[in-house]
Amino acid sequence: MHSENARDPADSSVMSFRRTLERGLEAWNLDPGSRFLRQCEGYFRILREWNRVFRLVGHRNARDMAVNLFLDSLAPASLLPEKGRLLDMGSGAGFPGLVLKLFRPDLQCFLVEAARKKANFLRQVILELELEGIRVIQASLGLETVKEPALESVDVVTAKALGPMKHLWSLGAPFLNSCGRLIAMKGPRGEEEAFPGMDAHVTRVGYELPEGFGPRTLVIVSRCGSA
Repeated sequence: MHSENARDPADSSVMSFRRTLERGLEAWNLDPGSRFLRQCEGYFRILREWNRVFRLVGHRNARDMAVNLFLDSLAPASLLPEKGRLLDMGSGAGFPGLVLKLFRPDLQCFLVEAARKKANFLRQVILELELEGIRVIQASLGLETVKEPALESVDVVTAKALGPMKHLWSLGAPFLNSCGRLIAMKGPRGEEEAFPGMDAHVTRVGYELPEGFGPRTLVIVSRCGSA
């Protein structure tokens, strides 16, 4: 027999996610408010359910997801302009683009994802969280396939775990305005990656994930002065 006070494992998972997220935000001195936490919790619930069927992400538990997906997605937040226009390339299950939108509601966001199941998932999250100023575009990456006039001059292009920098720059640069930035989220070896043939300014910023999850690197590329 089950005790009436026995805790639902699903509720325990959500509680672990929330607590890990709160600790990480405190460690990074970020205070986005209770609305952000509620939205991330709702996002996590939807992701957990869809992931059981579609395997959208490979992370195994709530703590892992809170740090490697949600908190890591906030690393570029301080580099984003006010009321800017952001294109997230290969958005997958929404990292970092959708989390950045929750953190910065003023952004106009475009999530580009080729896989139908992932694009449908992103639309479902946007619907359930009642988000505005964000669109999902199901298309392969590249200016010739993403035929959206709204994307012809964005301020920031983001990419997480999407390939070498030369490839990312060739995909992302055509969408940027004259002083726009590409922000690539890399692992600890991002400091070592070379950039042959790129006519741009490159800056690397190292950071440590909370909870002992280790070092990561932001690679920031811009044509306009310092990145």
